Amino acid sequence: MRQVIAILESPALAKFEKMRPEMQKALGIKLGEDQGKEIKPQMEELQQRIGKRMREAIES
Repeated sequence: MRQVIAILESPALAKFEKMRPEMQKALGIKLGEDQGKEIKPQMEELQQRIGKRMREAIES
């Protein structure tokens, strides 16, 4: 139990907690850049299919 308390009161943990939002944002941006290349073609195809279905529904 003392070890847990020591970790929770640690200056290193406080520093990490302070930096966490910044690190999460950087990770999100990096993942978006990396995965965006793979996802973008699929999203464009999905957008075209939805647009086609919507136009067909409006025309009929």
